[in-house]
Amino acid sequence: MSDTNKPSDDSSSAENSPSTSHGAAAKPDMKTLMQDNRVRGIAGIAAIAVIWAVIAQSSAGSRADRIDMIEGQLAESEQSRQALSAEISELEEAEMNLTAMQDEMAAIEEQQAAGQAELESTRTAISEAEDTLASLDEQRESMEQEIESLAGEIETHEAQLEELNNELAQAEQARDDAQAARQEAEEALEAAQSDRQQAEDASQQAEQERAAAEEAREQAEADIENLEGQIEEANSELTAVQEDIAATREERDALVEERDNLANERNALEEEVEGLTAQREDEQASLEEVRTEFGDLEVALEIGREELTSVNDNIDQRETQLERLETQLNNWRDELGSLESRMEEVDDTTDAEATDGEAAEDASENVSDEAEETDQQDAEEA
Repeated sequence: MSDTNKPSDDSSSAENSPSTSHGAAAKPDMKTLMQDNRVRGIAGIAAIAVIWAVIAQSSAGSRADRIDMIEGQLAESEQSRQALSAEISELEEAEMNLTAMQDEMAAIEEQQAAGQAELESTRTAISEAEDTLASLDEQRESMEQEIESLAGEIETHEAQLEELNNELAQAEQARDDAQAARQEAEEALEAAQSDRQQAEDASQQAEQERAAAEEAREQAEADIENLEGQIEEANSELTAVQEDIAATREERDALVEERDNLANERNALEEEVEGLTAQREDEQASLEEVRTEFGDLEVALEIGREELTSVNDNIDQRETQLERLETQLNNWRDELGSLESRMEEVDDTTDAEATDGEAAEDASENVSDEAEETDQQDAEEA
């Protein structure tokens, strides 16, 4: 470079010889030095070295601050990780509790199913009992109507029996009257026979009386036959009446027995109805208890589901937060590794630049010395 710039320097010095004739031995000014390419190169290298030194110093300061900040973030991340580990342990314990709760919920659902089945069975039994009770009520009403009808028939038969008793009394009275009349007729016959005997004894005197007595006897015999027919008829009527009375009494006894049986059956049905009513009340009470337990189980199940949903939401949130923190931690680790690599590169570059700066300073000093020597030679030649 010194050979190529030499003619220009000679020409410039020759052109400026009038102005520099009074100070040929003085050093060139800054403007003259900046026109030299070598000086420009040295100045550029020095400026670059200064800039790199400033950058290295600022990078070293920011690197320390960055490392401190990252270490603080790493410490905070470690604390967060420990806290998340504790929360994960709590979540695992919550999952175990959740599993136990799910088992308990399954047991509760089984109990609920069993209670529902028992409830359905109880409802079926209550329905059957109500149907049986309604049927028994209908039977009781039918039997009560039948008992009332039989009671009316008994009253009717008793009235008929009383009438038959009256007729029997009348027939017995008629029989007694007929027997009395026959007795009178027999007495009259005896009297007639006595009169006939007397008449026979006094036949001549009582021929007319005999004829009258004969007529009276015939009339008495006819009356006796008539009375005997009446007596036989009365006896027949009495026998028929007695048979009717016996049949009526048997029928009355049968009706009374049937009435007693129906009354006993009605009492048994009433007792059974009372038992079924009490059983229905007990079943209704049991049904209310089952409904209450079922409601409590539904409330507990709903609470368990809400707690399960809350725990699942917390687990999802914690897992999301943990993934986010792990991602951030990995990013920080990558960034820290990248910063360390860059710092190593900066250190290497700073060392190289320091070496280049020293070489540049040496070169600058050599160039300055050469420039001074050249200027001195030019001055001497001039």
